[in-house]
Amino acid sequence: MPISDVVAKQAVTWVRATRPEESQSPQLVKDFVQWGAGPRATQHLLVGASARAAMQGRPTASTDDLKHVIPAVMSHRLVLNFAASAEHVTE
Repeated sequence: MPISDVVAKQAVTWVRATRPEESQSPQLVKDFVQWGAGPRATQHLLVGASARAAMQGRPTASTDDLKHVIPAVMSHRLVLNFAASAEHVTE
């Protein structure tokens, strides 16, 4: 299934935003994430979004498909730091 450049770029942007060393990462990530998601997270976001689009009979994935699969793809890929544990941040 083809992936549009817009959807691919959005997936890359969201995955990079999970890495605390990235300048574009939100302050929440910088404060509480020790290790962000790696490159395979982007691949799995795109595969998951494509699968969702196919199951709904659409020819291409959308950013809404990315939003739908992001919790399943990212939940086990982020390692939180001690500050997150101390503040009871779990997600």
